[in-house]
Amino acid sequence: MNSPSIDASRAKIKQGYSSPSWWYDLRGFFIFHLAHQDRIIRLARFFAANGSSMHLEIAVGSGSFLTIVLLVRRWILRLPPLQGDAVDFAPAMLNGAIRRLKRVPGWRFQLADSAHLPFTDQQFATVNMVNALHCMADVHGSLSEAYRVLRPGGTLALNVVLIPRGGRCRRSIARRVNQWGMRKGLLVRPFEESEVLELVVSHRFEVCKKAVQGNDLCLLLKKSGRQAP
Repeated sequence: MNSPSIDASRAKIKQGYSSPSWWYDLRGFFIFHLAHQDRIIRLARFFAANGSSMHLEIAVGSGSFLTIVLLVRRWILRLPPLQGDAVDFAPAMLNGAIRRLKRVPGWRFQLADSAHLPFTDQQFATVNMVNALHCMADVHGSLSEAYRVLRPGGTLALNVVLIPRGGRCRRSIARRVNQWGMRKGLLVRPFEESEVLELVVSHRFEVCKKAVQGNDLCLLLKKSGRQAP
């Protein structure tokens, strides 16, 4: 059973992500550059490198960023196609993703909470969680579920918005955007880097790669162990 605070946070998040997907994309572009202070193409390359034909995209949103990732993976990284399942908690976002990616082969979409995934244990070789952990009501539940559905040796790529750093002006801009996002239900809260690292290790993930750009922390995590033959 969920705590009242998690349920209240879920309700606020669902309301925050009830706008049309095109408005979310426009709004998200400015949030990413002002709060994360990162570059979209850098982030797309990071997530495009973590993929397989048995992949799970958690919190796919409107599908706009996944579209970029698929293009980067194919035309820049020259890697095999990324295929699998994509879920999102907000119906408006998921419908946007379905419309945008309905002609891309090998993808299935369904409405699902990241803390209660409708998949079997060890079903996926790779999982991506893009711009999502800091927007989730149940962070521990979401990481536990990502661990559960990953195969031993599988990898999870995620990024997290950090508490603003850098110069005074940059910190002030990011802080104001974060405060606005929290009021709207688009952001639960930013994190400290050390807090995120402790969190993922407590959920038994091994940190394979860490990179920070602006206020954006990217992690490539591995589920230890071997897949049974």
